[in-house]
Amino acid sequence: MSIAHAARIVALTALTCLSPLLALAQAGAVEVTRPDGTTVTLSPQSLRALARSGFDATAHGMTHRFEGTDLREVLRTAGWEMPAQSKGPQLRRVITAHASDGYAVAFAWAEIDPSIGGKAVYLVDRENGHELGQDEGPWRLVVPSESRPARWARQVTRLVVSDAP
Repeated sequence: MSIAHAARIVALTALTCLSPLLALAQAGAVEVTRPDGTTVTLSPQSLRALARSGFDATAHGMTHRFEGTDLREVLRTAGWEMPAQSKGPQLRRVITAHASDGYAVAFAWAEIDPSIGGKAVYLVDRENGHELGQDEGPWRLVVPSESRPARWARQVTRLVVSDAP
């Protein structure tokens, strides 16, 4: 097999693997995988119809005004029944946000559970009164309370709720 032929096979394989993620990112949909392994795809219209909040958050010394929906509401809309008070095995629950470029960030459910940590995490589509640009959106996670925006994932296409081993 020639090097050129092998390179074409690798490129085709990569394109095949990334195509579903790219299609979701282009369409603006967000796929949510629930703890039982079932998946729901939330359209941009359904996401924008959820209760929204406006808030300020600072990153790299600059404060921006964002608009979006609390991550808990997004997960609830996707059919994940959150416990009123987490305990026992529920404390192993993790929410992972995946971006179209392969970047992923994770949150322990206990961090954002209002009865424990109560950390606000938002799925946003607007910044400073404008829709997010192609390099940021259409959806981005923003965590206003964090001093470094390392978990402010851009171009979010998928959320996975699972249990840590």
